[in-house]
Amino acid sequence: MYIPTMTLCELAERMRALGIPTSNDKLGAMIEAGAYPFANCVRLRPDGPRVLEIYRKLFDQWVAERAVPEPGEAQASPAQ
Repeated sequence: MYIPTMTLCELAERMRALGIPTSNDKLGAMIEAGAYPFANCVRLRPDGPRVLEIYRKLFDQWVAERAVPEPGEAQASPAQ
């Protein structure tokens, strides 16, 4: 068993592909502020760089709760 993660660059690419305009700096700051439930951030020293853990499964769940079909796109039917 393992816990899949992604890099900040991968997260930014996925967010942009979903239509969310963002940057690595913005995402890092938002993760550090606790804005996203799918990632954690710590600083090992007060003036040190951010250390991020971004969880792929939790991100996918976060997206599934918020995503809507694009205009003209068929809506998926709920699982039976």
